[in-house]
Amino acid sequence: MGSSLMFFLVRCAFWLGLVFLNMDWKIDEPVLPSAADLVGQATQQCLANPQACSKIATTAQQVYAASVTPTLSPAPAQPSRPASKAQPVKSSADNLRAEDRAPTWRGSH
Repeated sequence: MGSSLMFFLVRCAFWLGLVFLNMDWKIDEPVLPSAADLVGQATQQCLANPQACSKIATTAQQVYAASVTPTLSPAPAQPSRPASKAQPVKSSADNLRAEDRAPTWRGSH
């Protein structure tokens, strides 16, 4: 029972694949609107309701400005330390030896 159903599905997939492969898929009109169409629609909507259009434009400018200008977050409050106890910032030191950097031998011994 199960193998005959599986064979039926394989045959359907094969024949439908051939049919879809040989179909003429020419589409005369574009699927997405062009930029000129979008500009025309936006212009019509802005002329119909200028207040809403102005609010959207202002919000878009704020979002753009926020994404371009990095905001500096305030540094977390540090407990005050006396100047005499302040430790200098330690730079990282290179502590690898030449033997550490040499590649491991992978040949015969």
